[in-house]
Amino acid sequence: MGCLDVPTRGNVYIRGRSIKTLSDDQLTILRRDELGFIFQQFNLIPLLNALENVRYPLILKTGMSASRERCQEILTAVGLIPELWNHRPNQLSGGQQQRVAIARALVNDPSIILCDEPTGNLDTKTGQAIMTLLDRLCREEGKTVIMVTHDTRTADYARRVIRIEDGRIIEEI
Repeated sequence: MGCLDVPTRGNVYIRGRSIKTLSDDQLTILRRDELGFIFQQFNLIPLLNALENVRYPLILKTGMSASRERCQEILTAVGLIPELWNHRPNQLSGGQQQRVAIARALVNDPSIILCDEPTGNLDTKTGQAIMTLLDRLCREEGKTVIMVTHDTRTADYARRVIRIEDGRIIEEI
C-alpha cells in the first residue's frame, strides 16, 4: 500500500494508476505527493529540530520556499507547543516525537494516510485529539486513513475494521 514494494500478484491502484507500471522516480513522487506515513518508531531525522523535521517533506515537494507557516499550523494542530519546535528528537518525549511524526505525515496534504499505531505513545487525551483530527480529515476532506492498531478505542474511530490474527483475516466489521 505504501508503494515501498510492488505486488507480486494483483494490483494496487492509486489515482487510477497501477503502481506496478510506475518507475522508481514515479513511485517516489507518488509517495511524496499522495501518501502520508505515520510510523510507529517515528523515523525523525536526529539532526533536525521538530519544525525542520516537519518542513523537510514540504521542501522536497516545493523547494526551499516551503511554507514555515504551514508547518507551524500543523504542529499546532497536533498539539505540540511552540516552545518545543526548536528541540531535536532526542530532546522530546516519545509522545512529543509522535506528534512531530504525525505533523510530518500531514504537511504535504496527502490523499492517503498510512498509520502504524498512531496513538501508541500518546496519553489518552492527546490520542483522542489526534484521532479526532484524523477522523475530520477523512470525513470532511475526503482523505483515506488506513491504520494498524491494537487499541480498541482507536479502532472505534474507523468506519471499517478488519481483524487479523496470525496473518489471516478473521473478521470484518
